[in-house]
Amino acid sequence: TVTPLWEARWPNISEYTLPGLRNGMAIAQSGTMATAIVDSNLTRADGFWNNATVWVRGGDGYEGKTTTVSSFIASSDTLNLNPIPNNPSYLEPKAGNNYYLSGVLGALDAANEWYVDSAAGKVYLWAPNGGVPTNVEVKQRPRAFELSNKSYIYITGIQTFAADIQMNNSNNNVLDGITAQYLYSSNLNQGSSRYDRGINIVGNNNEIKNSTIAYSTGTLIMIAGNNNRVVNNNIHDGDYMGSYAALIILQSGSQNLISRNTLRDAGRSNIQWKDAGGSAVIEYNNIYNGMWLTTDGGMLYAYGTDLRNSEIRYNLIHDNKAYSSGFNLYFDNFTENVVAHHNVIYNSGTNGRGIQINTPGNFKLI
Repeated sequence: TVTPLWEARWPNISEYTLPGLRNGMAIAQSGTMATAIVDSNLTRADGFWNNATVWVRGGDGYEGKTTTVSSFIASSDTLNLNPIPNNPSYLEPKAGNNYYLSGVLGALDAANEWYVDSAAGKVYLWAPNGGVPTNVEVKQRPRAFELSNKSYIYITGIQTFAADIQMNNSNNNVLDGITAQYLYSSNLNQGSSRYDRGINIVGNNNEIKNSTIAYSTGTLIMIAGNNNRVVNNNIHDGDYMGSYAALIILQSGSQNLISRNTLRDAGRSNIQWKDAGGSAVIEYNNIYNGMWLTTDGGMLYAYGTDLRNSEIRYNLIHDNKAYSSGFNLYFDNFTENVVAHHNVIYNSGTNGRGIQINTPGNFKLI
């Protein structure tokens, strides 16, 4: 049994889970454009939060974003922020937004927390039961298997921990009966790593089956290619940063299959079509507990994408956890070409709907 520990933060959390993260948020009392958060609960001395990392579900709350604190002014309870890269105006911090702070040694004030002083080469840790830490494991390398440019490799019965699996330009490989946990972890919600540092499939005729794939701050499985299959797996607890990562991302390609899986517990979407999208048959899955950390999104979600006659059939799709506007099956603006039939859809959450179809976009058959 592994007990995950987490970076020292404020507010404190009792467990490093999606519900734990959701319940361990501060609430901004006001925001000033994109450059500040004001909160009278920030009862620390001047400069205490300087250079801290801030995660904020800003503006309309579609996505969690990260940046750093340029200065903390105690007299006005103000966190001045460095600009969030490429942040649109509708995601700028404002009153009522959720946020939390990390990356400051002074925030290490509870069991299970750690802090890394990179300059000094030191790790600080408050052990779960106090006292001198024992049996502590630290990630040693980022990759468990490098299968890029490899074909016809069959991996079965393997357990991986705190490392990813890469299959770039890879064909006809099989992962069967593996357990892959904590594939990727970051306190930053930027860059492509949040999408492609899980099990990354860029190729054709690859298969993941009979496996457990779990725990990442980003995407668990990304597919870009043709005739890839994800069958009979337990896939859960991804996108702990609440970004546009997902448990499974369909990046591009055609005739992919996602079948007979349990797909549960995501910071935002359970399945998302992204960029070129690509076609897939999504069938006989139990898809639930998505949208833990964001709002206005779907557990199956596409925006601005040609779904290329993807077919969504015979799934259970239920229990959207969004703060508000949670949609279980969501075809957002500029999506086209999808058929959904014989699904059971329920418990859409606060101000949610079972199915949401936005305009413009053509050729969607429900």
